Amino acid sequence: MHEEARLKSPFPAAAKCVDELVSIFLVEKHFKTSHDANSALIFVCADCDVPVSAVIIEPFKVGRRITPSSSFRRRDPNHPHTCKREPPPPEDPGESGGKGNAPAHPSSDGGPTRWVDPRVVAAPSGIGGGKPGSKADGQSGAGSRKRNASGSGTSESQSQTVEKFARSWREMDVSGRKKKQLLAPWNLQGTFFSAFQVLDYDPDVLRGKMKIFVGTACEVEAYPDGFDVIFHERQIGGPELCIWIPLRCLALGAAGTALQKQLLDYANTLVWTRPVYVHVLGIFDRYVDLPSPVLGLELGHPHMIWIH
Repeated sequence: MHEEARLKSPFPAAAKCVDELVSIFLVEKHFKTSHDANSALIFVCADCDVPVSAVIIEPFKVGRRITPSSSFRRRDPNHPHTCKREPPPPEDPGESGGKGNAPAHPSSDGGPTRWVDPRVVAAPSGIGGGKPGSKADGQSGAGSRKRNASGSGTSESQSQTVEKFARSWREMDVSGRKKKQLLAPWNLQGTFFSAFQVLDYDPDVLRGKMKIFVGTACEVEAYPDGFDVIFHERQIGGPELCIWIPLRCLALGAAGTALQKQLLDYANTLVWTRPVYVHVLGIFDRYVDLPSPVLGLELGHPHMIWIH
């Protein structure tokens, strides 16, 4: 999802000129609906000039299960972005002052830098983690499933929970994400930038590629053997993206119990009044024997997902 775009028409009410950056938060202040904004202004992607539209979401709508965030989105779903721009962190919706820079949080010395797989025992030293190439480090176990929290880190510099990495990632600007190390056998480029994939920004999910995927849930479905978390974002070309969370995963200690309660709450809530963000580590693969195309990720451990 984009929270900044480049103007291709003047925006006098906000004292913005052609080719200046503008945030979705500023657009929302001046226009009540997407139609009003896109009738008055022309936007393109801030880096690759692909035409985008302002999508202004009503804070609440009867019957809607989830309220996604307002954002700039590409006009043509078959014309993907070719750049690697990422949005500024959603916690800080401040204006960029037309300079195109997110608030500075350089490489941030706080937070973990090394991923320790929660399915294996961490090494006692600070170097920790399973051996590269092991099943626990490289595969999340997305398999033959038919469709339909967090914990403490092991040291100051490493963690077994996706939540801790996600919180650090959200506090950084793009430059900080490219500089900050995230060391894991599945993250060959070794940075926070390479470890995360924002689905609304880059919905091209490569099968067999392990990442921390970032998106918004549109539905949680409960089954006798687990839960499906269905993403609002879809793969390029249309396949649905979903996370399968089996009961055996939810049986793993206090974190599994807490996650199961959270999933039940979402599954039993008829109308969601706020966006439900998902950060999940794993691998997407195609599920077979289903009525419609689905790319699914089977969760390996409750520490490998953060829903908030």
